Amino acid sequence: MRILRTAQKSQATLAHPRRGAALMLAILVLFALIMIVFQISMNAGTDRRIARNDRQLTKFDLAIESVLLQVFEDLAEDAASSQESDAGGGGGGGGLPPLPGGEEEGGAESGPTDSRKDVWARPQRTEINGVALRILIQDENSKLNVLTMLTEDKDEADKAFDRVVRVLDLCRESTSEDIDGGEARDMAESMRDFLQSRENAVLPVPSLLTDEDTESDFGMPLTLREFVVLDGFEGKHFRDYRDSDGAVVHSIASFLTISTSLSTYEEFREDIQEASEQTGADVGVADSGGINDGKGEEEGLDGEGASGSGAPDPTIVSGGAGNAGHAVNVNTASNAVLHSLMDRNEISWTFLDDLIAYRNEEEEIEPGLEETEPTYDEYGEEIVERKIFDSLEELEEVYSWDTNEPALRDEFLNHLTVESNVFSIFVTARFSTSGDQDNQGDMSREALEEAEEKGTDLTRTVRCLVWRYQDDEDWVLVPLERWEVLDYRPYEVLDYPDEER
Repeated sequence: MRILRTAQKSQATLAHPRRGAALMLAILVLFALIMIVFQISMNAGTDRRIARNDRQLTKFDLAIESVLLQVFEDLAEDAASSQESDAGGGGGGGGLPPLPGGEEEGGAESGPTDSRKDVWARPQRTEINGVALRILIQDENSKLNVLTMLTEDKDEADKAFDRVVRVLDLCRESTSEDIDGGEARDMAESMRDFLQSRENAVLPVPSLLTDEDTESDFGMPLTLREFVVLDGFEGKHFRDYRDSDGAVVHSIASFLTISTSLSTYEEFREDIQEASEQTGADVGVADSGGINDGKGEEEGLDGEGASGSGAPDPTIVSGGAGNAGHAVNVNTASNAVLHSLMDRNEISWTFLDDLIAYRNEEEEIEPGLEETEPTYDEYGEEIVERKIFDSLEELEEVYSWDTNEPALRDEFLNHLTVESNVFSIFVTARFSTSGDQDNQGDMSREALEEAEEKGTDLTRTVRCLVWRYQDDEDWVLVPLERWEVLDYRPYEVLDYPDEER
């Protein structure tokens, strides 16, 4: 019996470690299963969120496309209605004062008058299929055309260069990202060298309709962003953002452009042929394409180049002369652009300040006219109707206009127009990823701005560049750049920006 109990005790002692190992093995297997299930759950959740975002981005694209089509129609209708009202009231829309008699040269019908009073010039909000959308439109005619630095007239080219320097110097003033005068000059020189030395360009040189075999070093960029590769330029120069102090910093593309003064290829060739016949010289494409050559309309080039006739070739190029390449819309040009048109020793900056103040004054209702129904901005606040310039002759109503010398006033007028025909359309789509998407129509201004500023929502911003021209009696919208996805949300350029916006 003693031997049996000893054997049983030994077996019990040996069995105890084996039971502990099995328990540890079971725990490890359980942990492994938990990790596998957790990983599967995480992967499934991530895939679900990716699929949800992809589906939402597809909804974004469809909603943005719907908005763009509507904006195209609105821009065409705006031009037609504005032209009709101008024809009835005798308002001119050209870049130069009308000739004696109140009619433009050749009896041509004046174009529409464009201003911030137009519906397209006011930021708008809408909602399509649960997607919150914000539409902001900038007219390219409110900006300086950098291609004017390529004019053959050296004096005019130098003046155009100085204008670019001034606008770069002024466009980010009063922010921590201000571009000083020396840096602005270096940037402008890089841009000019890039345009005049394309064979040495960093980027591949595209083949354009305006290329001339004898001018292999001469070329024009397809987008303003091509300058980002040049010395002195950074990616931040082509974005809207807030600086370290919270102030809005605008992209230089809000003040500079390469997209104004357009014509159809058919008109472009006709202009060249006409100039060749009148001058008795063989005018090449590079001699008159897309830049102001300082010769004016009397040399045979179409000043605006955007009226169209018959069934024009949809291919478009930069073209025109006179002031078409550099004239900016006095109703929509920013503070920086207006102050850069001429040196402050030539045109009084006090007058320019008065000009901006004038177009921000409340418009008085003429006696006998009924008050129109109020309109509201994107936040539901009533819009105060401001004064606009229906023609350049109305600049005489600006206080301190007479303080400028007559010759310099005429030169200043040659930089201005009241028409716009090229537009950048920015559409920002937003969807709350928190699952509690609010109707933006029910949100206050502060709530909307906070939701957009925090950057946690799923957003997509698309830019579309279009050209509006008249073909016979119809207004046609031609996309120049149909769809560009941006990595920033654009801000409206204001005359008097709110410090807290």
